[in-house]
Amino acid sequence: MQTGEGISIGFITYPKALTKTFSFAEKPLAVYEGEVPIKVMLKASADARKGGHSLPTKLNIQACDDQVCYAPGTLELSLPATVK
Repeated sequence: MQTGEGISIGFITYPKALTKTFSFAEKPLAVYEGEVPIKVMLKASADARKGGHSLPTKLNIQACDDQVCYAPGTLELSLPATVK
């Protein structure tokens, strides 16, 4: 992701998923439950404006319950960042 504000993603770290068995799936699935911290390392170029930024971000998700997995969706988020 390059925002045009001189900020880009260095890397993203996801936590280890839980492995669960569901009646609708032949094999166990890797899932997350509840709140899940996703760490994002941002890089600012030398010409990035100092101060606060609000970076538009999209997160692809797919919700499941104990009966079925629903159609995938996208959450549109705003990621706050401060360039010092």
